[in-house]
Amino acid sequence: MRAAGLLLWAWGLAGCGFALQGDAGLYGYALTDAGGFQRSAWACRRVADAGTRSDCWLAILERWQRLEDEDCDFFSDDGRLQDECRFQLAERRLDAGDLVGAVATCEQTRFRRPCSWHLVRDVALQTWQAPMAEADLRLRDFAGALAIPDAGKQFWTVRFREVIGHGQILDESACAGLPDPMACRDAVYHLVLDMLAERGRLQPEATCAADFGRRVVLKDQGVWLRGPITEAAEHHWEQRFCGLPPPPPKQP
Repeated sequence: MRAAGLLLWAWGLAGCGFALQGDAGLYGYALTDAGGFQRSAWACRRVADAGTRSDCWLAILERWQRLEDEDCDFFSDDGRLQDECRFQLAERRLDAGDLVGAVATCEQTRFRRPCSWHLVRDVALQTWQAPMAEADLRLRDFAGALAIPDAGKQFWTVRFREVIGHGQILDESACAGLPDPMACRDAVYHLVLDMLAERGRLQPEATCAADFGRRVVLKDQGVWLRGPITEAAEHHWEQRFCGLPPPPPKQP
């Protein structure tokens, strides 16, 4: 009875002008059908070419914003594609507001580190304009992410790069109000080192000769406020790459 119903349904589609002949027709129908995921899945499963069939399946999962783990069992005979499927599933779960579920999904793949990093990046970009304390609350959902134990450092690095990219000044004192400021301070320190290294590769002599605290500028303005963290990072960089002596110890 079910097979007969499917056959009548397929005839009906043909009568409405759908071309279901060949892989291209099936793939096209899967992506344009407004009848729901099950009809799209029906078409994808009948694509003959294995690679095209896999592409079709991933495309309809994205199109219908599927959030079910079992959808990735479609690739049970191909571990790489199954992992790719879960990578994309994690991103959809994040978009749906389930960050904890997204992190857990990343942990199930062989791409667990890059998958988790994508989540960290996306959350940092979503919250870069939010108050530090509010952003920190979102960061806490990564506390159990085994694949990215440095989630805090990665998170604040992305945020601060975005802040600088929008013409704002990096202020290390923003870390002070956090319950656990260490990851934030670590991000500031290494971001300053990275920016100096990027500038130094392009203009090594000019970068070493530039004024302390103004070796990286945007619109003729230094991109960070001087403070203990940024100064320690810059002193470390100039000793290593410019051959300058360490600063004299500060008097108590």
